[in-house]
Amino acid sequence: SHPYLNIGRIEGGTNTNVVPGKVVFKLDRRMIPEENATEVEADIRRIIEEGAAATPGLRVEIKRLLLANAMRPL
Repeated sequence: SHPYLNIGRIEGGTNTNVVPGKVVFKLDRRMIPEENATEVEADIRRIIEEGAAATPGLRVEIKRLLLANAMRPL
């Protein structure tokens, strides 16, 4: 009945008292049939990039693992 976003994996750092030089996280964004996969991906990219732009020195690299349309009733 609604889309959802899950951060399924987060990797980074070497110890609890060390600021990590690199952090990797993987998102899973599930869609509803009314959504367009390309538009959803563009929105997520925009939100991440805008958030990163607010922090000087932060660099973001976004890689798509899979882009699939929502399932629709047959």
